[in-house]
Amino acid sequence: MTDNENFENLTADEVIKTSEEVKEGNHSEKNEGIPERGGSTRSKIGKTSDNDELADLIAKTTSKAVKKGAVWGKILTILITVLLIGGMLYAGYYLISQKFSQVTDYLEELKMKFETAFEREESADSHDIVIDGSDFWGYVAADFEQAVLSDAKKTNKIIVLEQNVSDTVLLTDTGLLRFKAFTKSQYITYKGVAPYTVDMGKIRKSDFEIDQDSRTVTIHIPHAVCQTKDINIDESDIQFGDISKGLFGFGKIDITPEDFTKLQAEARDKMVVRLEEMNVQETADNLARLVVMDYYKPLLNGIANTVSLNVEFKD
Repeated sequence: MTDNENFENLTADEVIKTSEEVKEGNHSEKNEGIPERGGSTRSKIGKTSDNDELADLIAKTTSKAVKKGAVWGKILTILITVLLIGGMLYAGYYLISQKFSQVTDYLEELKMKFETAFEREESADSHDIVIDGSDFWGYVAADFEQAVLSDAKKTNKIIVLEQNVSDTVLLTDTGLLRFKAFTKSQYITYKGVAPYTVDMGKIRKSDFEIDQDSRTVTIHIPHAVCQTKDINIDESDIQFGDISKGLFGFGKIDITPEDFTKLQAEARDKMVVRLEEMNVQETADNLARLVVMDYYKPLLNGIANTVSLNVEFKD
């Protein structure tokens, strides 16, 4: 293998290292070629010439490798740039198409609104109920869809107590910068009925305890409960107080149907708290014991008149 082939197969690091070694050799040999006491330097000069050619060959090989690496680096940079530009163009196209679709939909909706802008609504009498207003000044009306029956659910709950309960809400509408001159307030009173029930479906065979010696049957039942969702608030019985207004508090207090629903839900929660404070649970349990005894007593009397019945609550 020739010297040229050997150097072309060298790696870049090896080429650089060899080049440095050759240059150092040239330097030392040139120094050694200086004649001492009139000695000849021809052989040294010949070696120096050969090493210079070798150094030039290494330099050329290194330059080729560097140029080849630079070309591949430029190609890679161009590919990455093309990919980035393509991605940005696609993202821009997607966003523009989405916005264009939204604008088209909006313009179509706006066109329909203009076409029907001067058409007249039906008269107030054609609706199920008119909440406010008239045909001349405009009205607020409601129409009810057909009632739909959902799946029926079997229940074994017995109502042992219905407790009337009410709660009053103070609705406040503050005005500009919360100055009292712009404030409006109104009291709303909700009246509800809270049913306490005993779920007889939770009574199992193991809840019956029979004492043969005393001829007593003991039934263990769950406590009477009242859930928040079970409290019935009669919409027609909601009382709205007069609106108290500041010096510049004009008009009504406007609340949306969603806000009104939130007020009712909060009123139910307050009613449950009030029932717990009044310890209505204890009264409901006492009545539950009597109701269950009245429920099972005729059955036991049909078996034996001498059997007594006792009702206890589960833990």
